[in-house]
Amino acid sequence: MSTLYSFKQRRILIFVITVLVGGFLLYTLRGLISAFLGAIVMYVLFRELHIYFVEKKRYPRWLSTWIIVILSFLVLVLPFLVVGWMISLKVTRLIEHHEAVDAIVKQVQEFIGLNFQNTDIVNNSFSIAQDGLFGGVGNVLSGVAGLIFTLGVMYFLLYFMLYSYKAFERGVSKYMPFKAAQNVLFAAEL
Repeated sequence: MSTLYSFKQRRILIFVITVLVGGFLLYTLRGLISAFLGAIVMYVLFRELHIYFVEKKRYPRWLSTWIIVILSFLVLVLPFLVVGWMISLKVTRLIEHHEAVDAIVKQVQEFIGLNFQNTDIVNNSFSIAQDGLFGGVGNVLSGVAGLIFTLGVMYFLLYFMLYSYKAFERGVSKYMPFKAAQNVLFAAEL
């Protein structure tokens, strides 16, 4: 019985299909790469604290993991969210009350001694900015939903990385493309 493709051709075809499917998966999951990298960074930052809680203080793994998740949210994520919220409120208030900016522009013009050709340049700029900001409410809502989703996935991954940290580190060590000596060195550096 003869086949259509030789053994080598079948292997090349399977390899090409695997690469194409892998590329498609990476492209579709590109939004989750930041969540995965964030979880790895958080794991590296809080690994020693987790080991301290579990091995020295004898806390249950789930309790230690939840303490670290809540602590990391309060210390790392919440300040950035609050600062972003404060900046957005300031920008919104600035756009709503642009008279103060008009007064500052007039003071600058008087100080420099230069008048703009078009006196409505500031008003036009604010109307354009206002249209851009409030016209993009859908984009803002989409961005907020994406941020919440990314943070949720990041904390989901972080929880299971910390909860089963020994199995996670064994798996990482097993599948690293280094020799055994470099794996040991890499694990020691982690």
